[in-house]
Amino acid sequence: MDPCISIGMPVYNEEKYIKSALDSIIAQNYQNFEIIISDNASTDGTSKICQEYALKDNRIRYYRNESNIGSTNNFNLVFNISKGKYFMWASGHDTRAKDFLSHSIGKLSSNKNAVLCYSDANWLDANGNTIGMIHYSFDSYDDDKKKRFRNVLLGVSEYASPIYGVYRSEALRKTGMFKKLFAGDVLLLCELSLLGPFIYIENPLLEIRRLPDFGGLSSYLKKIFGKNISRSKAVKEFYITIIEFFSLIDNNFKDKRSRIYLKGVTLFFFLFIQRGYLLAVGFPRFFDK
Repeated sequence: MDPCISIGMPVYNEEKYIKSALDSIIAQNYQNFEIIISDNASTDGTSKICQEYALKDNRIRYYRNESNIGSTNNFNLVFNISKGKYFMWASGHDTRAKDFLSHSIGKLSSNKNAVLCYSDANWLDANGNTIGMIHYSFDSYDDDKKKRFRNVLLGVSEYASPIYGVYRSEALRKTGMFKKLFAGDVLLLCELSLLGPFIYIENPLLEIRRLPDFGGLSSYLKKIFGKNISRSKAVKEFYITIIEFFSLIDNNFKDKRSRIYLKGVTLFFFLFIQRGYLLAVGFPRFFDK
């Protein structure tokens, strides 16, 4: 029998935290799940640890890519081989409260139109100390998909934490999934908002570890593409990302006024809320020449 929820864990060099990440899932008070680990050619002890866990628990499937395929492809891979009615991405260094799955699945079960359930999250430092909170609350339970798109987009500030919520798999399959783009996670959330509302859990049931490289544009883009890219390539990717958002809007809104309005919201998001990207690409020290 297929599991109710599949948990995809794309990992790379997570030997320091992978045990706590896996333990927090195994300790959930909802147990009808599978864990799909896709190791992106780690060079540390991640592989050995994951294989040990897979031997002890037959709900864990471990795969290893021969080379680093980039985080975008790795995130898509774990979903494409999943079996559950629901799906959740989990990183190799984050943890969850033991009732994360039960709360999220319960909410989705009782709200048939909803496509995603997510909670507030706590920031942890590298040593596991709470250093802040990620509050991503917005009114997404609305019949107007234009409002949902706008609210999801403008709700993003420092980190798109809802990406680690619980999805209805049939809805996720209707999207274009992750694309190799700056803010590809935001694009996916916006696309998903066109298919239905999100459910917000106020309690912080997720703990996201803020590693030393967080906020480093060079390392972020390397994760996406699986390699370093030039500054000119980074600028080009910025414009390609905006074009992808515009294309999503054009394909889903027939009303011209709605298209113009949402494109304006998109430009505001990238030029003001995400202006740090533009500032970063102006400094060559962030990139290889």
